[in-house]
Amino acid sequence: MIYIIICLIIGLICAGFAIKKGKSPVVWFFLGALLGPIGLICAMFSPKAAKPPEDMPSRAAKE
Repeated sequence: MIYIIICLIIGLICAGFAIKKGKSPVVWFFLGALLGPIGLICAMFSPKAAKPPEDMPSRAAKE
């Protein structure tokens, strides 16, 4: 039971890192919950999400 609680807490921490870095918090929550400390280390050291170039039109503008 305590292992499940720890995994959920690690998942929440990973989701927090994902929000700060512009990534999907849902995906990182599950990665953190399933991988535990390894997922936390990956979330901490993952690079920020790349922003699309400003001069390129977005996909919504084409539709």
